[in-house]
Amino acid sequence: MVETLITMPILLLIGAALLQVYFIWETKLTLNQATLLAARAGAVSSINIDQMRNELAKGLLPLQAPDLDDPSSTPATVYATAYINAQTTVVNDVVLRIANPTLEAFTDFAPQALIGIPNDHLQARSNLPVPNGVSGVSVQDANLLRIQIAFGMNLDIPFIGPIIFSIIDASTDPNAWYRPITLDRGLFPVLSVATVRMQSNPQLNDGNRAFFMSRLQVQNAI
Repeated sequence: MVETLITMPILLLIGAALLQVYFIWETKLTLNQATLLAARAGAVSSINIDQMRNELAKGLLPLQAPDLDDPSSTPATVYATAYINAQTTVVNDVVLRIANPTLEAFTDFAPQALIGIPNDHLQARSNLPVPNGVSGVSVQDANLLRIQIAFGMNLDIPFIGPIIFSIIDASTDPNAWYRPITLDRGLFPVLSVATVRMQSNPQLNDGNRAFFMSRLQVQNAI
């Protein structure tokens, strides 16, 4: 009895910790796939944020837990409800930012904003940065789309969840770019990065301008 009283709480804590780590790892794997889908959508749409968010929501569908016991539910209604919930999650609990191309790349390679950064015949173009340019990259490098995503998840396992959250919260930079949408709201940050080759002209417009990072922001993030 004495041995059981001593070891049982320890075993329960270890089991709860393993379960919480499993949920975090499951979310991380799902987010990695969703981030890649979002990057691919941006690569073929001249970096259209709405299309990227839609693909991100589709990628996050496995994290939804629809009610399958409702007799009136059909696969179509279950999917539609889960997709709406995933879209709401993307808007409320996800931070998306574009690390490449930077804002300076558009200054160097896209003087005509409607056309964007050239994407054709890249093998025939100079692989050197623009003389006296501000981006410091070649047009080939400017055609790499690199996105960073932070997703805020709830740590639902009692006792262990708050402990893990407190440790991460205390060890994270107060100025971390993902803090306002995650840690400051009581959510655990799960981060993911994806890099793909652009398949269309990267364009800067009012719909995506706020998501691009400057060269200085990228350097400070390294």
